[in-house]
Amino acid sequence: MEPNLRAHLCVEHAMASGNLSEADAEAALAAVRPVAEKALGAAPQLLNLADPFEAEVQGAVVFSELLCVPGGEDAISVALFSVLIGRQDDAAASALLRAVEVIASGPAQRYIAAEMERLDQAGVPAPPWEPLLADPVSPVTAWSCSPVLESGGAPHSLMAFEFDRAGAVHGFMVHRDFRGDGSIGKISAIPDIGWRSFRKFLLSGEALEEPYAIEELDWDAAVDHFDEPRAAMREHLRRDPARFAADADLAGVPGLTLLLEAHMAASM
Repeated sequence: MEPNLRAHLCVEHAMASGNLSEADAEAALAAVRPVAEKALGAAPQLLNLADPFEAEVQGAVVFSELLCVPGGEDAISVALFSVLIGRQDDAAASALLRAVEVIASGPAQRYIAAEMERLDQAGVPAPPWEPLLADPVSPVTAWSCSPVLESGGAPHSLMAFEFDRAGAVHGFMVHRDFRGDGSIGKISAIPDIGWRSFRKFLLSGEALEEPYAIEELDWDAAVDHFDEPRAAMREHLRRDPARFAADADLAGVPGLTLLLEAHMAASM
């Protein structure tokens, strides 16, 4: 490993806390580097956004790619990812770290925050939407749509969650697939610019290809109902992360689940 990367405090901390060898760190770096390079290639797009939710969604999708590689959830993988992004030393890297930090927790959040702080101290500008992340997120409504028949007729249900932040509304559509254990099969995150029109079609029964019944849910009950499919999804991710990376619908699910959880937690 490059000496300046190996000597970084975040990497040293992750290796020490996990009692990892140099070979362990090298294996993690080999898995993480392509994810970081791909993320940096798309990061300049974050600088042109006005809605912070769009940035959060992009950050969640990037973090999903990290979670879908072997050992992507481990502290050393997140530490290496943070350092590889941060050493780009530009506004796009700062924006990307902020977009990902929203859904991070524990050591992962501390590693990302450390790189953000370093860039701030170096005078790297924050993205224009960064102040808006501090505005509170509030729950609006939740719905259940069933039955929904797609994917060759396989039954699954759909839940919708609507949130408001500073007058801008956005929504999550969570597809639950009943072919296995009821895990999450897909999550769509729709920003204000698209959600307002989509919501009309959803409530009119015209948003999906097949007929469905829609029911407004008590918010707390809807959050509780979300627990089972997300637990099943996490078990699938633990057992077979490669399955997520290979499926376009599943690829963003881990990170978007974390983003939805962050919104739920902020609204409670």
